[in-house]
Amino acid sequence: MRSRTWKLVRLAAPLGLIPLFACLSPPVESPNTTVTQETSVRVEQSVKNKVDLLFLIDNSPSMAPKQNELRNRFPQLIKALDTFAAQGNPASYHIGVVNSDLGAGPFTLNQGQCHPGGDGAKLQVTPAANAQLPAFATGLNGPCYALRIRSNGEVMVACTSQVYRLDAAGNVIQTYTLPGGFVLFALNLDPDGTSFWTADLDTGQIWHVDIATGAVINTFTSNVNSQLAGLAIVGELRAAVDTTPPTCTLTSTLAGPPKEIQVTVQDTGSGLASIVPTTVNATATVPVFAPGSTSAQLVIADKTDQSKPSSLTLKVTDVSGNSTTCDPWFGLSQTKTVGVLPVRFTHLLGNAATVVVRPLAGVRSVDLLVNGRLFHVAGLRPGNSTRVNIGAALRVGGTNVVVAKARGKHGALANVMITD
Repeated sequence: MRSRTWKLVRLAAPLGLIPLFACLSPPVESPNTTVTQETSVRVEQSVKNKVDLLFLIDNSPSMAPKQNELRNRFPQLIKALDTFAAQGNPASYHIGVVNSDLGAGPFTLNQGQCHPGGDGAKLQVTPAANAQLPAFATGLNGPCYALRIRSNGEVMVACTSQVYRLDAAGNVIQTYTLPGGFVLFALNLDPDGTSFWTADLDTGQIWHVDIATGAVINTFTSNVNSQLAGLAIVGELRAAVDTTPPTCTLTSTLAGPPKEIQVTVQDTGSGLASIVPTTVNATATVPVFAPGSTSAQLVIADKTDQSKPSSLTLKVTDVSGNSTTCDPWFGLSQTKTVGVLPVRFTHLLGNAATVVVRPLAGVRSVDLLVNGRLFHVAGLRPGNSTRVNIGAALRVGGTNVVVAKARGKHGALANVMITD
């Protein structure tokens, strides 16, 4: 018993010493300090007053309301920045804008906002007011003098020994060298829109030249006493104005499925600015083109539900602001009462409206009721298209109603398309 008691005491003794050592603490004193020297040091700090603000804008059509809201509230941001400056915190701000179009593979989506290659996150740049823009054209045989801008965006300019024809991007597409022309100074567009006038500053010689071929239409001497520093042409096109709207032409129809139509759009004047499609039960593909393009553009529309009517409307605008609305329409008519297909559409161009009927097997004829006037289309052959001009029955500028009804084997189908 004694031995066990002693072992317990030996184990407990060290534990009892812990609180005794923890309570010990040496005296703490504050030393006296004496300042023997004081030196003021001034350190300059660079002010961080350059700020970059980058806006990433989602340019998909569904974000249009948000884009408008941002546009409307932008003055509030500028006001806040001005307030910071007035409070003694001025800064230099660089504001940039990029959009969300980083490419859609080989496809064009969202009515053209997303196109092959995308915008590559490039900043949108607007030159400052009164700032000189980059050189429009370089490498010309200058000095250059008079110039005129054609309705298609091309530029004609007289440059000493030659006249240049430049495209809208400043590239030389044609050069005119006139015999005896050493200081070609004047340049005027003829009212016919296909020729120009130029004259030599020193000799007074005048030339009338065809733009397309470069052929001299006429030339004569003005017999000036000093220098011929300009011409005045009656009716000349100083700032050529394009008043001709773009054209839309239905160029192809494919039976499918899916049923497809192809519409060729072109503007040979100032060039195309935009093509905006509106569809019902169809998907439209609009090609990517540079603003001012005068080349033909092919718009393709595929029907979504092959058993229902579909429509495609294109609003095409050129660089000069002229616009055309064309609405090829493609639908389906069945040989039963419930298959009678009423179609209502506007934007008709008088006698230019045409109905294209393409019957499938079992359809003998199609009746077209245009504003109450009957057009009976007989002698149809499966797979072949028959065109019917319904312009005489249309109300130009008003709402027109076309009802198509196929006749033949019960349930047989006929594709019916109406185009301007």
